[in-house]
Amino acid sequence: MIIDYKNNRELALENGVKPENTLGEVYFSQGKVVTDTTFRNFGHLCVENTIFENCTFENCQTVSFESCQIKNCNFKNVCTVNGARTNFYGCLFKECCSDGPFLTIDSHGQAKGCTFETITALGDQGYVIWSGYGKKHEVEMVVDCKFIDCQVESEDNELCHCYYFKPLSSFRTVRVDNLDYESCHFDNCTTIAGETI
Repeated sequence: MIIDYKNNRELALENGVKPENTLGEVYFSQGKVVTDTTFRNFGHLCVENTIFENCTFENCQTVSFESCQIKNCNFKNVCTVNGARTNFYGCLFKECCSDGPFLTIDSHGQAKGCTFETITALGDQGYVIWSGYGKKHEVEMVVDCKFIDCQVESEDNELCHCYYFKPLSSFRTVRVDNLDYESCHFDNCTTIAGETI
């Protein structure tokens, strides 16, 4: 099934998509497991508590997941993917460009066995993956991922960035270097300045 919000809004609304709210967000709800479905041409698609298997997300500005499992899905020409308490397993992210972090993962999130190909992340916070957590011990690793022809403009020239918040009273963030880079493969990835990673 193809759910194209821009070109066939009526079909989208008949198949679990709720109309845009005042912030321009569109919510999707169709049960706990969604398989073999293409989501196309959404501005900001929001989903909670759902398992996606073998789905495609394309030509979307932002896709936000909360408490989801994303398995063997494809993301093409998507600007930003947000994953709160969401795990991404065996996904392909391809031909995407973001004006900041491309994939964000927060508490209890993980990217495992994913491929990031031709991803461009711009700006000082331009990372392919950006992770933020409440405490050090909550940080999950980026494991067995491939990064191919990715380009970033991050202030520290890194593809991925992971940190955790100190208590709110101190207003500090602390860097955590426990991303599992050794399990990942980097092929022809560069910073905007041209340094090969």
